Amino acid sequence: GNLGPSKIDEKWCGALKAKLEGMGGKFFMGGLADVDLAEFDGKSYLEGQRKVSVGAARETVEVDLVLLCTGSQANTDVYHRSNLQSILDNNNMVRVNQYLQVE
Repeated sequence: GNLGPSKIDEKWCGALKAKLEGMGGKFFMGGLADVDLAEFDGKSYLEGQRKVSVGAARETVEVDLVLLCTGSQANTDVYHRSNLQSILDNNNMVRVNQYLQVE
């Protein structure tokens, strides 16, 4: 079958979710966590107890680990809510040149 990004993400995320839940963890996907990106300071994770708002419902949960992740589809909502829609192409992706600079 088709192993495009959504199929791969679905399979990988399902396996990760099952593993984390088997260890007593919770898995939140498909939404932004209320974390200041500057806190990551070049790392891909944050350790330590903290309260974080997650998901569309902005549920507040206590966590001990936050992973910095990206999806296979760009989150361009911020461009639609600002005056930056002009940098998006017909596929709703940010237009860049050969040097990956925003056009």
